[in-house]
Amino acid sequence: MKNILAENLLRFGVKNFSHEDLYRVSQLLKEQFALPAAPKIDLVKLRAIPDFAAAEDIVKTFMSRSKVLTTVTDAAAMYVFGTARKAQKDAIELFLKNPDRGIQQLVNNKYSFKSSADEIGQSTETLIQFNESPDAKGQVFIQGTMTATSYAASDVPNGAANINDIITYMNNYNILALANGVNTGFDVDPMTKGDSDFKTDVKPGQPGYGAFLPEESFGGFANWLYGLVSFKAASAQTTATTKTEITYIPGPELTSDLGKQLFKTGTITPEPTLAQRVKEATDAAKSLGTILSVTIVSGASFDRPVNADNAQFAQMVGMPANKVPADPRKDQEGIVKDPMSGGNAFLAYYRGIAIKNAMGNQAGVTPTIVAKVETGGDQAQYARIIFYVKKPDDTTIITKDDVASIGTKASSNELGGKFQCIKFNV
Repeated sequence: MKNILAENLLRFGVKNFSHEDLYRVSQLLKEQFALPAAPKIDLVKLRAIPDFAAAEDIVKTFMSRSKVLTTVTDAAAMYVFGTARKAQKDAIELFLKNPDRGIQQLVNNKYSFKSSADEIGQSTETLIQFNESPDAKGQVFIQGTMTATSYAASDVPNGAANINDIITYMNNYNILALANGVNTGFDVDPMTKGDSDFKTDVKPGQPGYGAFLPEESFGGFANWLYGLVSFKAASAQTTATTKTEITYIPGPELTSDLGKQLFKTGTITPEPTLAQRVKEATDAAKSLGTILSVTIVSGASFDRPVNADNAQFAQMVGMPANKVPADPRKDQEGIVKDPMSGGNAFLAYYRGIAIKNAMGNQAGVTPTIVAKVETGGDQAQYARIIFYVKKPDDTTIITKDDVASIGTKASSNELGGKFQCIKFNV
Protein backbone atom coordinates (compact mmCIF):
# COMPACT_ATOMS: atom_id res chain seq x y z
CA MET A 1 0.00 0.00 0.00
CA LYS A 2 2.83 2.38 0.91
CA ASN A 3 4.52 1.51 -2.32
CA ILE A 4 1.44 2.31 -4.44
CA LEU A 5 0.90 5.61 -2.61
CA ALA A 6 4.51 6.67 -3.15
CA GLU A 7 4.30 5.65 -6.80
CA ASN A 8 1.18 7.78 -7.33
CA LEU A 9 2.75 10.73 -5.56
CA LEU A 10 5.65 10.61 -7.98
CA ARG A 11 3.40 10.15 -11.02
CA PHE A 12 0.76 12.80 -10.31
CA GLY A 13 2.59 15.11 -7.88
CA VAL A 14 1.15 17.11 -5.01
CA LYS A 15 0.75 20.91 -5.08
CA ASN A 16 2.35 21.41 -1.68
CA PHE A 17 5.26 19.03 -2.41
CA SER A 18 8.60 20.61 -3.15
CA HIS A 19 11.21 18.99 -5.40
CA GLU A 20 12.97 17.90 -2.21
CA ASP A 21 9.81 16.16 -0.98
CA LEU A 22 9.44 14.30 -4.27
CA TYR A 23 13.10 13.32 -4.10
CA ARG A 24 12.55 11.84 -0.64
CA VAL A 25 9.60 9.82 -1.92
CA SER A 26 11.71 8.48 -4.79
CA GLN A 27 14.42 7.45 -2.34
CA LEU A 28 11.86 5.62 -0.19
CA LEU A 29 10.83 3.61 -3.23
CA LYS A 30 14.45 2.71 -3.95
CA GLU A 31 15.03 1.68 -0.34
CA GLN A 32 11.94 -0.53 -0.48
CA PHE A 33 13.69 -2.79 -2.98
CA ALA A 34 17.23 -2.68 -1.62
CA LEU A 35 18.61 -6.22 -1.27
CA PRO A 36 18.40 -7.47 2.33
CA ALA A 37 21.69 -8.10 4.08
CA ALA A 38 22.68 -11.74 4.47
CA PRO A 39 21.97 -12.97 8.01
CA LYS A 40 24.87 -14.18 10.11
CA ILE A 41 24.47 -17.97 10.13
CA ASP A 42 26.83 -20.56 11.58
CA LEU A 43 27.04 -22.61 8.37
CA VAL A 44 29.87 -24.72 9.79
CA LYS A 45 27.54 -26.19 12.41
CA LEU A 46 24.70 -26.58 9.94
CA ARG A 47 26.84 -28.32 7.33
CA ALA A 48 28.04 -30.72 10.01
CA ILE A 49 24.46 -32.04 10.02
CA PRO A 50 24.30 -34.69 7.24
CA ASP A 51 20.63 -33.89 6.59
CA PHE A 52 21.42 -30.19 5.99
CA ALA A 53 24.45 -31.00 3.82
CA ALA A 54 22.30 -33.32 1.69
CA ALA A 55 19.61 -30.64 1.34
CA GLU A 56 22.15 -28.02 0.30
CA ASP A 57 23.54 -30.37 -2.34
CA ILE A 58 20.05 -30.99 -3.76
CA VAL A 59 19.34 -27.26 -4.01
CA LYS A 60 22.75 -26.58 -5.58
CA THR A 61 22.11 -29.19 -8.24
CA PHE A 62 18.64 -27.79 -8.94
CA MET A 63 19.95 -24.23 -9.24
CA SER A 64 22.72 -25.32 -11.58
CA ARG A 65 20.51 -27.40 -13.86
CA SER A 66 17.73 -24.83 -14.07
CA LYS A 67 20.05 -21.79 -14.29
CA VAL A 68 18.61 -20.18 -11.19
CA LEU A 69 20.99 -17.24 -11.42
CA THR A 70 22.13 -15.57 -8.19
CA THR A 71 25.11 -13.70 -6.79
CA VAL A 72 24.28 -14.49 -3.16
CA THR A 73 27.17 -16.19 -1.35
CA ASP A 74 26.20 -19.72 -0.22
CA ALA A 75 22.86 -19.25 -1.99
CA ALA A 76 21.74 -22.88 -1.67
CA ALA A 77 22.57 -22.97 2.05
CA MET A 78 20.73 -19.66 2.56
CA TYR A 79 17.70 -21.03 0.77
CA VAL A 80 17.65 -24.25 2.80
CA PHE A 81 18.03 -22.19 5.97
CA GLY A 82 15.22 -19.87 4.86
CA THR A 83 12.75 -22.68 4.21
CA ALA A 84 13.59 -24.09 7.63
CA ARG A 85 13.08 -20.67 9.21
CA LYS A 86 9.64 -20.49 7.65
CA ALA A 87 8.67 -23.98 8.87
CA GLN A 88 10.49 -23.97 12.25
CA LYS A 89 10.50 -20.32 13.29
CA ASP A 90 11.10 -20.87 17.02
CA ALA A 91 13.88 -23.42 16.54
CA ILE A 92 15.67 -21.26 13.97
CA GLU A 93 15.39 -18.14 16.12
CA LEU A 94 16.92 -20.15 18.94
CA PHE A 95 19.66 -21.39 16.59
CA LEU A 96 20.63 -17.81 15.74
CA LYS A 97 21.17 -17.14 19.45
CA ASN A 98 22.53 -20.53 20.45
CA PRO A 99 23.35 -22.85 17.52
CA ASP A 100 23.71 -26.04 19.60
CA ARG A 101 20.38 -25.58 21.39
CA GLY A 102 18.65 -24.62 18.15
CA ILE A 103 19.94 -27.75 16.42
CA GLN A 104 18.77 -29.88 19.34
CA GLN A 105 15.29 -28.37 19.09
CA LEU A 106 15.20 -29.13 15.37
CA VAL A 107 16.16 -32.72 16.20
CA ASN A 108 13.46 -32.89 18.87
CA ASN A 109 10.94 -31.56 16.35
CA LYS A 110 12.11 -34.23 13.88
CA TYR A 111 12.58 -31.57 11.21
CA SER A 112 14.26 -32.71 8.00
CA PHE A 113 16.03 -30.15 5.83
CA LYS A 114 16.31 -32.74 3.08
CA SER A 115 12.59 -33.49 2.97
CA SER A 116 11.89 -29.86 2.10
CA ALA A 117 14.71 -29.78 -0.44
CA ASP A 118 13.40 -32.93 -2.12
CA GLU A 119 10.34 -30.94 -3.21
CA ILE A 120 12.34 -28.32 -5.09
CA GLY A 121 11.43 -28.18 -8.75
CA GLN A 122 8.91 -31.00 -8.40
CA SER A 123 5.77 -28.83 -8.51
CA THR A 124 4.21 -27.20 -11.56
CA GLU A 125 6.44 -24.78 -13.42
CA THR A 126 5.06 -21.47 -14.69
CA LEU A 127 6.41 -19.86 -17.85
CA ILE A 128 6.89 -16.09 -17.62
CA GLN A 129 7.05 -14.18 -20.93
CA PHE A 130 8.53 -10.68 -20.95
CA ASN A 131 8.27 -8.16 -23.78
CA GLU A 132 11.29 -6.97 -25.72
CA SER A 133 12.23 -3.33 -25.32
CA PRO A 134 11.17 -1.29 -28.39
CA ASP A 135 14.24 0.91 -28.00
CA ALA A 136 16.89 -1.63 -26.92
CA LYS A 137 16.63 -4.81 -28.93
CA GLY A 138 17.77 -7.93 -27.11
CA GLN A 139 16.69 -6.60 -23.71
CA VAL A 140 13.52 -6.84 -21.64
CA PHE A 141 11.08 -3.92 -21.61
CA ILE A 142 10.96 -2.78 -17.99
CA GLN A 143 9.70 0.31 -16.17
CA GLY A 144 12.65 1.30 -14.01
CA THR A 145 16.30 0.32 -14.05
CA MET A 146 17.58 -3.02 -12.80
CA THR A 147 20.94 -4.71 -12.48
CA ALA A 148 21.81 -8.03 -10.85
CA THR A 149 22.16 -6.29 -7.47
CA SER A 150 20.04 -3.14 -7.64
CA TYR A 151 16.66 -1.80 -8.70
CA ALA A 152 15.40 1.78 -8.99
CA ALA A 153 11.63 1.87 -9.12
CA SER A 154 9.82 3.64 -11.96
CA ASP A 155 12.47 6.26 -12.62
CA VAL A 156 12.54 5.27 -16.30
CA PRO A 157 9.08 4.56 -17.83
CA ASN A 158 10.51 2.97 -20.97
CA GLY A 159 13.52 1.21 -19.52
CA ALA A 160 15.42 -1.88 -20.61
CA ALA A 161 17.27 -4.56 -18.67
CA ASN A 162 19.15 -7.76 -19.41
CA ILE A 163 17.01 -10.80 -18.63
CA ASN A 164 19.91 -12.40 -16.72
CA ASP A 165 20.01 -9.34 -14.44
CA ILE A 166 16.25 -9.49 -13.84
CA ILE A 167 16.38 -13.16 -12.92
CA THR A 168 19.46 -12.69 -10.74
CA TYR A 169 18.02 -9.72 -8.86
CA MET A 170 14.69 -11.40 -8.11
CA ASN A 171 16.44 -14.57 -6.93
CA ASN A 172 18.88 -12.57 -4.82
CA TYR A 173 16.03 -10.72 -3.16
CA ASN A 174 13.88 -13.77 -2.50
CA ILE A 175 16.74 -15.91 -1.16
CA LEU A 176 17.94 -13.20 1.22
CA ALA A 177 14.41 -12.30 2.29
CA LEU A 178 13.62 -15.94 3.06
CA ALA A 179 16.88 -16.36 4.99
CA ASN A 180 15.95 -13.30 7.07
CA GLY A 181 12.53 -14.72 7.92
CA VAL A 182 10.67 -12.31 5.59
CA ASN A 183 7.93 -13.95 3.55
CA THR A 184 7.42 -11.08 1.09
CA GLY A 185 9.29 -11.14 -2.19
CA PHE A 186 8.97 -11.15 -5.97
CA ASP A 187 6.00 -13.20 -7.19
CA VAL A 188 5.69 -12.62 -10.93
CA ASP A 189 2.50 -13.61 -12.75
CA PRO A 190 2.40 -14.36 -16.46
CA MET A 191 1.14 -11.72 -18.87
CA THR A 192 -2.15 -12.59 -20.53
CA LYS A 193 -2.59 -12.17 -24.26
CA GLY A 194 -3.77 -8.69 -25.21
CA ASP A 195 -3.40 -7.31 -21.70
CA SER A 196 -0.63 -6.06 -19.48
CA ASP A 197 -0.68 -7.90 -16.19
CA PHE A 198 2.72 -6.43 -15.39
CA LYS A 199 1.29 -2.91 -15.28
CA THR A 200 -2.49 -2.88 -14.97
CA ASP A 201 -2.89 0.89 -14.56
CA VAL A 202 -1.02 1.86 -17.75
CA LYS A 203 -3.30 2.07 -20.76
CA PRO A 204 -2.26 1.31 -24.36
CA GLY A 205 -0.35 4.18 -25.87
CA GLN A 206 0.96 5.46 -22.54
CA PRO A 207 4.65 5.26 -21.64
CA GLY A 208 5.50 1.94 -20.03
CA TYR A 209 2.57 -0.02 -21.44
CA GLY A 210 3.61 -3.65 -21.74
CA ALA A 211 6.73 -3.12 -19.64
CA PHE A 212 7.61 -5.32 -16.70
CA LEU A 213 7.08 -3.30 -13.54
CA PRO A 214 8.69 -5.18 -10.65
CA GLU A 215 6.65 -3.26 -8.06
CA GLU A 216 3.49 -4.87 -9.37
CA SER A 217 5.10 -8.28 -8.88
CA PHE A 218 6.31 -7.55 -5.36
CA GLY A 219 4.31 -8.61 -2.34
CA GLY A 220 3.82 -12.34 -2.82
CA PHE A 221 5.73 -15.14 -1.15
CA ALA A 222 9.53 -15.06 -1.22
CA ASN A 223 9.95 -18.79 -1.73
CA TRP A 224 9.69 -18.48 -5.53
CA LEU A 225 12.82 -18.97 -7.60
CA TYR A 226 13.34 -18.08 -11.26
CA GLY A 227 15.42 -19.98 -13.79
CA LEU A 228 16.40 -19.71 -17.44
CA VAL A 229 16.24 -23.43 -18.17
CA SER A 230 13.29 -25.76 -17.95
CA PHE A 231 14.62 -29.06 -16.68
CA LYS A 232 12.55 -32.13 -15.90
CA ALA A 233 13.99 -35.58 -15.34
CA ALA A 234 12.04 -38.57 -16.56
CA SER A 235 10.82 -41.15 -14.09
CA ALA A 236 13.07 -43.88 -15.50
CA GLN A 237 15.17 -45.89 -13.11
CA THR A 238 18.93 -45.96 -13.11
CA THR A 239 21.03 -47.78 -15.65
CA ALA A 240 22.12 -50.12 -12.89
CA THR A 241 18.70 -51.71 -12.53
CA THR A 242 17.44 -51.59 -16.09
CA LYS A 243 20.10 -52.25 -18.72
CA THR A 244 23.17 -53.84 -17.19
CA GLU A 245 24.60 -55.22 -14.00
CA ILE A 246 26.50 -52.02 -13.26
CA THR A 247 26.05 -50.74 -9.73
CA TYR A 248 26.72 -47.09 -8.90
CA ILE A 249 27.83 -46.18 -5.41
CA PRO A 250 27.74 -42.55 -4.11
CA GLY A 251 30.57 -41.03 -2.10
CA PRO A 252 33.55 -38.71 -2.56
CA GLU A 253 33.75 -40.21 -6.05
CA LEU A 254 31.35 -42.15 -8.26
CA THR A 255 32.20 -45.83 -7.92
CA SER A 256 30.95 -47.94 -10.82
CA ASP A 257 31.00 -51.68 -10.15
CA LEU A 258 30.94 -53.24 -13.61
CA GLY A 259 29.42 -56.48 -12.37
CA LYS A 260 30.18 -60.15 -12.89
CA GLN A 261 31.04 -62.39 -15.86
CA LEU A 262 33.61 -60.02 -17.31
CA PHE A 263 36.68 -62.30 -17.06
CA LYS A 264 36.62 -66.06 -16.75
CA THR A 265 38.73 -67.57 -13.98
CA GLY A 266 42.35 -67.80 -15.05
CA THR A 267 42.03 -65.45 -18.05
CA ILE A 268 42.72 -61.82 -18.95
CA THR A 269 40.61 -61.73 -22.12
CA PRO A 270 37.36 -59.85 -21.37
CA GLU A 271 33.91 -60.99 -22.31
CA PRO A 272 32.24 -58.96 -25.11
CA THR A 273 30.02 -57.21 -22.55
CA LEU A 274 32.98 -55.35 -21.02
CA ALA A 275 33.21 -52.64 -23.69
CA GLN A 276 29.52 -51.75 -23.37
CA ARG A 277 29.66 -51.65 -19.58
CA VAL A 278 32.73 -49.43 -19.61
CA LYS A 279 31.01 -47.05 -22.03
CA GLU A 280 27.83 -46.91 -19.95
CA ALA A 281 29.79 -46.27 -16.75
CA THR A 282 31.77 -43.48 -18.43
CA ASP A 283 28.64 -41.91 -19.91
CA ALA A 284 27.00 -42.07 -16.48
CA ALA A 285 29.91 -40.15 -14.94
CA LYS A 286 29.78 -37.57 -17.75
CA SER A 287 26.07 -37.05 -17.13
CA LEU A 288 26.91 -35.81 -13.63
CA GLY A 289 29.62 -33.34 -14.65
CA THR A 290 33.23 -33.10 -15.78
CA ILE A 291 35.46 -36.12 -15.17
CA LEU A 292 38.65 -34.97 -13.45
CA SER A 293 40.32 -38.33 -12.86
CA VAL A 294 39.69 -42.05 -13.27
CA THR A 295 40.95 -45.02 -11.26
CA ILE A 296 40.44 -48.55 -12.54
CA VAL A 297 40.39 -51.17 -9.79
CA SER A 298 40.73 -54.77 -10.98
CA GLY A 299 40.95 -57.91 -8.92
CA ALA A 300 41.82 -61.60 -8.77
CA SER A 301 40.90 -64.13 -6.13
CA PHE A 302 43.60 -65.08 -3.59
CA ASP A 303 41.64 -68.15 -2.57
CA ARG A 304 41.75 -69.41 -6.15
CA PRO A 305 45.49 -70.02 -6.64
CA VAL A 306 46.78 -70.58 -10.16
CA ASN A 307 47.44 -74.30 -10.58
CA ALA A 308 49.73 -74.13 -13.61
CA ASP A 309 53.41 -73.89 -14.42
CA ASN A 310 54.97 -71.17 -16.56
CA ALA A 311 54.22 -72.81 -19.92
CA GLN A 312 50.68 -73.79 -19.00
CA PHE A 313 49.93 -70.31 -17.63
CA ALA A 314 51.33 -68.65 -20.75
CA GLN A 315 48.94 -70.73 -22.83
CA MET A 316 46.02 -69.83 -20.51
CA VAL A 317 46.54 -66.07 -20.93
CA GLY A 318 47.74 -66.22 -24.54
CA MET A 319 51.13 -64.61 -24.01
CA PRO A 320 54.78 -65.77 -24.47
CA ALA A 321 56.30 -67.73 -21.58
CA ASN A 322 58.93 -65.03 -20.99
CA LYS A 323 56.20 -62.41 -20.54
CA VAL A 324 54.39 -64.15 -17.69
CA PRO A 325 55.52 -64.99 -14.12
CA ALA A 326 58.20 -67.68 -13.88
CA ASP A 327 56.18 -69.34 -11.11
CA PRO A 328 52.45 -68.52 -11.48
CA ARG A 329 51.64 -70.60 -8.39
CA LYS A 330 53.20 -67.95 -6.15
CA ASP A 331 50.84 -65.31 -4.78
CA GLN A 332 50.74 -62.46 -2.31
CA GLU A 333 47.51 -60.91 -1.03
CA GLY A 334 47.01 -57.17 -1.33
CA ILE A 335 47.72 -54.41 -3.85
CA VAL A 336 49.83 -55.63 -6.76
CA LYS A 337 53.24 -53.98 -6.91
CA ASP A 338 54.73 -56.30 -9.51
CA PRO A 339 52.46 -58.15 -11.98
CA MET A 340 55.24 -60.71 -12.53
CA SER A 341 55.25 -61.71 -8.84
CA GLY A 342 52.54 -64.36 -9.21
CA GLY A 343 49.71 -65.70 -11.31
CA ASN A 344 46.87 -63.84 -9.65
CA ALA A 345 48.91 -60.62 -9.52
CA PHE A 346 49.39 -60.94 -13.28
CA LEU A 347 45.67 -61.64 -13.83
CA ALA A 348 44.54 -58.68 -11.70
CA TYR A 349 46.89 -56.23 -13.39
CA TYR A 350 46.20 -57.24 -16.99
CA ARG A 351 42.45 -57.25 -16.37
CA GLY A 352 42.93 -53.58 -15.45
CA ILE A 353 44.82 -53.07 -18.70
CA ALA A 354 41.90 -54.63 -20.60
CA ILE A 355 39.46 -52.22 -18.92
CA LYS A 356 41.75 -49.29 -19.71
CA ASN A 357 41.92 -50.34 -23.35
CA ALA A 358 38.15 -50.66 -23.50
CA MET A 359 37.80 -47.11 -22.13
CA GLY A 360 40.26 -45.53 -24.53
CA ASN A 361 39.90 -41.75 -24.39
CA GLN A 362 36.18 -41.75 -23.60
CA ALA A 363 36.71 -40.13 -20.19
CA GLY A 364 39.05 -37.44 -21.50
CA VAL A 365 41.70 -38.32 -18.89
CA THR A 366 44.29 -41.08 -18.53
CA PRO A 367 43.13 -43.73 -16.03
CA THR A 368 45.26 -45.03 -13.17
CA ILE A 369 45.22 -48.80 -12.57
CA VAL A 370 45.09 -50.33 -9.11
CA ALA A 371 45.28 -54.15 -9.18
CA LYS A 372 44.42 -56.23 -6.11
CA VAL A 373 44.64 -59.87 -5.05
CA GLU A 374 42.07 -60.50 -2.35
CA THR A 375 40.17 -63.32 -0.69
CA GLY A 376 36.57 -63.66 -1.75
CA GLY A 377 36.03 -65.99 -4.70
CA ASP A 378 33.77 -64.37 -7.31
CA GLN A 379 33.58 -61.21 -5.20
CA ALA A 380 37.34 -60.74 -5.49
CA GLN A 381 37.28 -60.96 -9.27
CA TYR A 382 35.77 -57.51 -9.49
CA ALA A 383 36.12 -54.76 -12.07
CA ARG A 384 35.46 -51.22 -10.88
CA ILE A 385 35.92 -47.74 -12.25
CA ILE A 386 36.13 -44.84 -9.82
CA PHE A 387 35.37 -41.44 -11.35
CA TYR A 388 36.26 -38.17 -9.65
CA VAL A 389 33.64 -35.78 -11.05
CA LYS A 390 33.22 -32.02 -10.80
CA LYS A 391 29.48 -31.33 -10.90
CA PRO A 392 27.91 -28.21 -12.48
CA ASP A 393 27.67 -26.59 -9.03
CA ASP A 394 31.46 -27.05 -8.62
CA THR A 395 31.06 -29.71 -5.91
CA THR A 396 32.50 -33.23 -6.20
CA ILE A 397 30.58 -35.29 -3.64
CA ILE A 398 28.28 -37.79 -5.39
CA THR A 399 24.94 -38.11 -3.59
CA LYS A 400 22.22 -40.74 -3.74
CA ASP A 401 20.14 -38.29 -5.77
CA ASP A 402 22.98 -37.96 -8.27
CA VAL A 403 23.11 -41.74 -8.59
CA ALA A 404 19.33 -41.86 -9.01
CA SER A 405 19.56 -39.42 -11.93
CA ILE A 406 21.95 -41.67 -13.88
CA GLY A 407 20.28 -43.13 -16.93
CA THR A 408 17.31 -40.76 -16.83
CA LYS A 409 16.48 -38.59 -19.78
CA ALA A 410 16.06 -34.87 -19.34
CA SER A 411 14.69 -32.10 -21.50
CA SER A 412 16.59 -28.86 -21.27
CA ASN A 413 15.21 -25.73 -22.90
CA GLU A 414 17.19 -22.47 -22.77
CA LEU A 415 14.75 -19.57 -22.42
CA GLY A 416 16.84 -16.43 -22.03
CA GLY A 417 16.91 -15.60 -25.76
CA LYS A 418 13.11 -15.74 -25.83
CA PHE A 419 12.69 -13.21 -22.99
CA GLN A 420 11.24 -15.98 -20.89
CA CYS A 421 11.95 -17.54 -17.53
CA ILE A 422 10.57 -20.37 -15.45
CA LYS A 423 8.95 -19.60 -12.11
CA PHE A 424 9.52 -22.50 -9.72
CA ASN A 425 7.11 -23.04 -6.86
CA VAL A 426 9.41 -24.40 -4.20
